[in-house]
Amino acid sequence: LVWDVPPSEVPALAARASRLRIQQRDAPEMAVESRPECYPIQNLRRGEPIGFGLGPSRQEIQESWTTPEGATAELIPDRLWHTKHHWLRRDHDKLAKKIYHCCDNGDGIHWDENFSSWTVGGDEDLELYIDVP
Repeated sequence: LVWDVPPSEVPALAARASRLRIQQRDAPEMAVESRPECYPIQNLRRGEPIGFGLGPSRQEIQESWTTPEGATAELIPDRLWHTKHHWLRRDHDKLAKKIYHCCDNGDGIHWDENFSSWTVGGDEDLELYIDVP
């Protein structure tokens, strides 16, 4: 993980924002944005990985996320749904070590201190933007 700000400062930034964006570096059409005030920004406000403690259904993903204009619509819900079975694993509660983990979804985001990708085994550089006014 490469941070522009220390992970400890993310909750303060998120407190001033209403949503976030995940984007593939150099590929803005590969992006998703959380809807205002949904669980992704709430997780960051608490200094947690996105989706921490949750196992959102595909319907909940569709209610909480959107694709920006011109983005690949197929990213939602396929790349974002996950179960909650992994949250008790070591360091899965630390934003400094994990940003997103689609447990039980090999076609979903796996993003931690060692790699980032839209899928297990992929190799894309993902970026996290917090919509601070």
